[in-house]
Amino acid sequence: MEIFIEEPETISDKLKIKSLIKSRLEYEIKLEKEFEKEMNTKIKICETMVENEELTIKLKNAKKEYKNKNYDKAIELYKPLHENHPENFNKWDSICYAWSLYYTHIKDSNGENLNEIVELITILTKQKDLSKKDEPCVYTISLMKVIEFFSENKNFDEVIYWTDKLDPNLLSDDSFTFTDNSGKERNLPSKKENWFVARSKAHFELEDFEDAIKISEKALENISKFRYDNDIWFKRRIALSNNRLGNHEIAVELLKEVLLVKKEWYIQKELADTYYNLNHIDESLKYAIDAALNFGEPDKKIKLYSLLESLLFEKGMESEAKLHAELVYQIRNKNQWHIDDKEIERLKKLDINTEKNIRPESLENILRRFWEDLKYKNQESYKGTIDKILPNRKAGFIKRNFSTDSYYFNFNSFKGNKKSIKEGLSVFFYLEESFDKKKNKKTFNAVNIIS
Repeated sequence: MEIFIEEPETISDKLKIKSLIKSRLEYEIKLEKEFEKEMNTKIKICETMVENEELTIKLKNAKKEYKNKNYDKAIELYKPLHENHPENFNKWDSICYAWSLYYTHIKDSNGENLNEIVELITILTKQKDLSKKDEPCVYTISLMKVIEFFSENKNFDEVIYWTDKLDPNLLSDDSFTFTDNSGKERNLPSKKENWFVARSKAHFELEDFEDAIKISEKALENISKFRYDNDIWFKRRIALSNNRLGNHEIAVELLKEVLLVKKEWYIQKELADTYYNLNHIDESLKYAIDAALNFGEPDKKIKLYSLLESLLFEKGMESEAKLHAELVYQIRNKNQWHIDDKEIERLKKLDINTEKNIRPESLENILRRFWEDLKYKNQESYKGTIDKILPNRKAGFIKRNFSTDSYYFNFNSFKGNKKSIKEGLSVFFYLEESFDKKKNKKTFNAVNIIS
């Protein structure tokens, strides 16, 4: 822009004119910059509008692929959009992307990239409150899947990490009901129950025994209805945690409660261990013998047999103790499990021939007679008659002679040919404490039945 002025007459006039020209030029430059800035802003607005329109179209296409169950294609579209323009995702875009990830990478996961994908889902969505009404929630179902995966693979640190990301108070307490292939209705534990099971077990396996107790106690307080006897297993975990913390008396009382409902050999063994910790040798031996006689694979009982060896040595029954040591050796030898030199040397000092292979079943049969003699030596036997056999022919009732009392028995407790079991058959039997779930009270069963 040209500026025309008259020739100045003085130096002062010249300076004023120069200043005027400079100011005028600065003003013009400022106007040009403002115009340029305004134009750039308008261009960017137009570009953003075009880009947003393109993003909207792409998001619509991604959602369409999701609705058509083309989850891989949906992820292919969603992934770059979310990485570069997460602000353009509305609630439903995020949910559709999350469900696509679930169906493709989590539902039947082999663990590949599992953490990374579930972390993304926790960014995309939030946990719903399902405490009053259970409904599909991709956040919850994805985290429950990853918790299940790490629980099964015994990665308990990961179980703690992922259970921390779920609020159990927002989980449903409703069990999952379905009909199996045979037409029978089945009930699975609720999400809340599964959360407590996983968390409690993880703390126990990581030897965080105080936390294992706290979580198990919370489960017993907060879950309205248990499946798969999980209330019993929570109680057992509290007992075992107390035992590990040195609270052996508490552990004994809880394990006895558990044993009334679940007469499993390993619970009897845990009671034997706890009494051994208390130096109550007779009580420990009683439950160890019960465990040895109870159903269970001998290969899994080697720690029990080793405990029996120690107990019998303490009771002065050296020959029987040595038989248990030999049984453990022969089980290990049969399975080709490692036996260190120190153990071999110990066995030799006990005069056990480690060069000779003996079938563990033969030793167990010999010991079974010893276990039974020891168990029933000081118990009173009774005489009675088989009063009733149940339709499944697996159990029945025995009526005691000269009494109105009748006792439940299982065919497996019958010594001899089970085909000879019939109503009216006279038998001798012993009594063992049990628990009637239907009547919710202690009772007695007939055991060690001989005709």
